[in-house]
Amino acid sequence: MSDLRHILEAVAKSTRKRIRKCEHYDSNVCTFTCDAKTPWQLVTVSGHPFSRELTFRKSGRKIDLLANPEYIRIEVKGKRVGAVFSINQPYKILFMKKLDRPGGTNLNLRVYVQDESILPNRIELELRGRGLQVAVKQLIGSDAESLHFFQDAVVLYFKPSDATAVVRAIDTLVSLVGPLEPRTAPIGASALPKELQKLVPLMKGWAESDDGDRAQLLEQASKRSLEKLVHAVEPHLAQIDQYLDSFGERPMPEAATALGTLAECALEARLLLSSKAKT
Repeated sequence: MSDLRHILEAVAKSTRKRIRKCEHYDSNVCTFTCDAKTPWQLVTVSGHPFSRELTFRKSGRKIDLLANPEYIRIEVKGKRVGAVFSINQPYKILFMKKLDRPGGTNLNLRVYVQDESILPNRIELELRGRGLQVAVKQLIGSDAESLHFFQDAVVLYFKPSDATAVVRAIDTLVSLVGPLEPRTAPIGASALPKELQKLVPLMKGWAESDDGDRAQLLEQASKRSLEKLVHAVEPHLAQIDQYLDSFGERPMPEAATALGTLAECALEARLLLSSKAKT
């Protein structure tokens, strides 16, 4: 099998999104330790850290793909009702244990849970669902592959043969989770100073608090969208700083925090536009 990073490149081409370099050490695909002389640096013992990342949205879900020479990790974000469990291999970061299921079942699957208080029949109900059985049959073809279910995502460690298999796997995983909650106006937005309330609609699209997600949001935005963001927010930056400083040591309400995130996003958009203008 060829280096799976090449497959990720083909997926990126089909989605018209850009691959980013990364260095993600995941104990599900590699083992690592700290360097004795530089303990802040990780050293690979076996396997490979993920070195390529691709993020996009599909059907209201955030899709995140990581690739190394041997694996593609697919994470589909979305609402999910059910227990946290893994199929075929445990999710090592969570120190899961194999679930001893009652006899008489015809489901020949290895199932792992973190919470040992979960009743086996609760997991059995999910495993007997036709959608999940089809997904397992399609996605897990060897002992090295595994499927993991969380409250807000489904994750697959995959060894696909080509980009078509990845796209098909994403469609299957999307069917197992609900859409992401739509971003709405932050609570307390009506209490913002009158001059700043015009920025509330922008918060729904740009006030992303996660640094990585915000960076991806900006990188994938068009030049025109970035320019409109900067043009709308920049004249209010001084007033935003003054408003946020007014809270002193007191905790800020949700709307104020979102406003600060919007301002940070606009400043980062301006820097991104400047760097693009120099290239």
